[in-house]
Amino acid sequence: MLDLAFAWAVVSVDDTERGHRAAAWAVSVGGLANLALVTAALALRLEGRFPGLADALSSPQALILVTVAILARLGIYPLYFWLPRRVEGSPAARAWLHVVPVVTGLWLPARAYALVNGSWPWPAFCLTLGGVGFLVAAILSWGEARPERILSWVILARLGYGLVLITLGTSPVPVAINLLLGAGLLFVAPSFVATWRRASAGWGRWRWAVEIPAAVGVAMLAGVPGTLGFVGHTALYRALLAQGPVSLLATSLLAESLLVAALLRAWLAVDTGVREDEETAVGVLARWSVMGAVVLLAGAGLLVGLHPPLLARPFSGMAALPSLFTMLRGITLAQAAAITLPLVGGIALHRYRAEVWEQVAGYWDITAAVLRLEWLVRAVSTPWSAGRELLRAAGEIGVGQGYLGWVALVGLLTLLFVWK
Repeated sequence: MLDLAFAWAVVSVDDTERGHRAAAWAVSVGGLANLALVTAALALRLEGRFPGLADALSSPQALILVTVAILARLGIYPLYFWLPRRVEGSPAARAWLHVVPVVTGLWLPARAYALVNGSWPWPAFCLTLGGVGFLVAAILSWGEARPERILSWVILARLGYGLVLITLGTSPVPVAINLLLGAGLLFVAPSFVATWRRASAGWGRWRWAVEIPAAVGVAMLAGVPGTLGFVGHTALYRALLAQGPVSLLATSLLAESLLVAALLRAWLAVDTGVREDEETAVGVLARWSVMGAVVLLAGAGLLVGLHPPLLARPFSGMAALPSLFTMLRGITLAQAAAITLPLVGGIALHRYRAEVWEQVAGYWDITAAVLRLEWLVRAVSTPWSAGRELLRAAGEIGVGQGYLGWVALVGLLTLLFVWK
């Protein structure tokens, strides 16, 4: 998923020397990670063992290769968030390039959790980290001045949300799928409004239908019953009420309320954000392709939301999910209150945002700078610049003139491949 999204971005990267250098370097690092993993798998197969985590830990050469792949992936991961800003394309395309890394970020800890057989290391630290990340991203989404940036914070908040779920022993797969479908609808909604607004002028009382895609996307991300977001909320609050600390429960309720308020503001900005020049006549193919994307995303989201067991076929870990009606019958009063409070609180925060903002506006700039870790960026900028120059000089020698780096890399891979 990461490689496909990044290849899409590289093709559309801005026409600057810096952009092309970053794209070429990222592709090289991604290829190094893939090559290391393939070589490790081949080495294990040659030793007569089925490649797996235990084999990698017991085989020195495979362990080195897997470590190289992990370091390469961690090094390239931030570029998946940076590069979309330099892509020449529609806002929907750039936004999708943000969604894919976050969904992958939800999936990778889930796979790691399965590999360690549910014994997640440092659970208290992971719960604290996930809860703080969830709350910080929710606060920034509520206070974001530009509605088109709200979704970026909402999406990033799901990383902390997913870490809490995983640490509590719950799969984040429904959350990841719900994020893909719900955010996808909100990304497509402006194009849908722009292409169908003029056509809807003759629909009479049905003109409001152009707002349906954005409304469904907000409902999915807010966790309204009948969506996969509701499945994730039910699992989260059931686990928190049963085993989680009260402080984490309160943090999650506050964060969800802020996210609901931010999503409502993003929803209302969809229609007003469409410019007049975007409402020009479009081709029949473009109009119906947008309609097809909306139908597929909304249909898939509502179908698996109303009947989550449908996920059992493509995702074996989802076999235990009950249907919506079974889930509703099994909800206790405390769980119902925990699920409902964020929706009510989010609506109230959206309704009285002007009054609340008047009280916090004087402190917001400083608070936002601290929460965005801008102080940390400034603190490390000087040593980072020095290190970057050293790496650039090493790269000129290793990758450019002399190709010494590539020679050493090929030699290392050959040695590890034939090493018994």
